[in-house]
Amino acid sequence: MRIRYDEKTKKARSGSIFVGSKWLEVGYNPKDVWSVSRLHRIHREREDHPTQKPLEIIERIVLSSCPRGGLVLDPFLGTGTTAIACIKTHRNYIGYEINKKCFKQIEKRIAKVTNDVGLFEKPTASSETRTSQPSLLGQGLWASILVLTGTYEQLFTYVVFASWIFYAMSSAGVLILRRRNPDTPRPYRTWGYPVTPVVFIVFAMTLVIVSLMENPRDSLVGLAMILSGLPAYWFWKKR
Repeated sequence: MRIRYDEKTKKARSGSIFVGSKWLEVGYNPKDVWSVSRLHRIHREREDHPTQKPLEIIERIVLSSCPRGGLVLDPFLGTGTTAIACIKTHRNYIGYEINKKCFKQIEKRIAKVTNDVGLFEKPTASSETRTSQPSLLGQGLWASILVLTGTYEQLFTYVVFASWIFYAMSSAGVLILRRRNPDTPRPYRTWGYPVTPVVFIVFAMTLVIVSLMENPRDSLVGLAMILSGLPAYWFWKKR
């Protein structure tokens, strides 16, 4: 199991003698001593647990001792670090934890990684296969109000302006996820990456800026509609 070089190290070794070197991409063999930052009080991973282990260490152990798709057993799950490491490295896991407080921490951390739990409801057997009826009714009501109170040109501006913002964000997400999760399986690879998504983002944002300049009122109304959802998002996220 090799340890990947960070981007700064890769850039420093960009000379001609390193170009195409496989070891630069796959990383280096681990040493006898693993140097990992401790989980201090304000560390972003830190949970309320006296013996919490850094995720980086557990990930290394899981990668070196269990094949992809294999099964890891942790009889003392604690804050769920083993479970998180298995999810990130595409391993299955079984864990045991009798402390109710720790169990809640585990649920919270797993939900954050897998996004299995939505902001507005907990997953149930019915919610996994059905669309929320109140959401459909609310969306239909709001769409009806817009149709009855606005012109076609206004509605077109709302939709186009908002859509291209999210198109640009989706393309940016491709760049971010490629950087954060380089080992994630990708059956389909973006043609011309990274040039293609960057060009598309520039084009999308140019269209948004032009819409703002040519039709500022309707564009700002469309932007306000998007931003109006932030208070609800922050409210439900804190619950």
